[in-house]
This record gives sequence, structure tokens and C-alpha cells, in this order.
Amino acid sequence: MLIDQKNYIKLAKIEERHLLQLHHLLADPIVNLYLPWFVSKTLEDTKKFYKQRYLGENALYYYGIFTLEEELIGFINIEREGSYELGYALKKEYWNQSIVSNATKLLFDYVKKQGVPFVTATHDEKNVASGMVMKKVGMKYCYSYDEIVQPKNYKVRFCMYQINFCEGIEIYQGYLKNACEKK
Repeated sequence: MLIDQKNYIKLAKIEERHLLQLHHLLADPIVNLYLPWFVSKTLEDTKKFYKQRYLGENALYYYGIFTLEEELIGFINIEREGSYELGYALKKEYWNQSIVSNATKLLFDYVKKQGVPFVTATHDEKNVASGMVMKKVGMKYCYSYDEIVQPKNYKVRFCMYQINFCEGIEIYQGYLKNACEKK
């Protein structure tokens, strides 16, 4: 568990007892508008999502964002290998309060100590707020690229950001084959 007393949040593993709270987050079409999955229509959908993402060895850096009173208000994760991609979502009533930025900084401090060399993040170019979070936590814009988002099956222009925790790290090249603009 990672705690930020100053900002009244903590990052902790999502457990089965949090499934209803997770479902409310995943069922919100506004929260999930730019995320690469369909909204959760049933609690069973949420259980499948939970099992795929939050259980097993791939879930090493997958956390819920909780208030200090134990309310699940969002989630944040960094993929374990490859692009070390950052992902997050937050209930809309908590937007514009720096919660995701603070949670990201907390997670960055932790993964840096674990030896993660860099982190990338992408956002739909229409999701300007997500790009602002990336800039606020020290990530730098690298390039944009086009991709067909699955399972939603529509074309998106993504903006890719990166932060390096070690010297000599190159820009992650994994999305460059679809790049349309470099900085």
C-alpha cells in the first residue's frame, strides 16, 4: 500500500470486496469514453475485468486509488514490461483535483525504486485533460501515431509521452511504425 497523507489518497490492491465500487467506475460511460474497452454492463463483466487485470503476476503495478476512508475512486497501473505503459481512470466527481497526478507521482516513486527504467503513457488527442496529467507529472511528449482501438474498432490519434528514471534511455520505439508526427 502506498499512502499520500498530504493529498488524502492511497494506492492499494483492489480486492474482491471492492468489486461493486469497481463496477460503478467501469459502468460510467463518461469515465470510460477514452479507455480501450466497453463499459461494464453487469457485475459479471466487472468480475471478468478484475480477474484479467488485477489478479496474477501481470498485476504487479496495478492499484486502486482510494480515499483514506477506503472509497475506491479510481485505478492506476503501469504495465510490467515492454513499454511500461501508465494507465488510469478516476470517477468524474473527483476530476480536476490533482488526484491522478498525485497518484501517478506516488506510483512513479515506487516503480523507480523497483528498477523500472522509464514509463510511457498515451492519450487520445481529444482527451486533453489526460495529456495535462502527463505533463504535470514530468512526462515529455515524444510523438503521435494512429491506431485502430480494439475492441471498439475505431481510429484514434494517440499522443505518446515518456519519463525516464535512468540515464541514457531512448524514446520507446514500439509505436513509431504508426507515427505521424515527431517532436
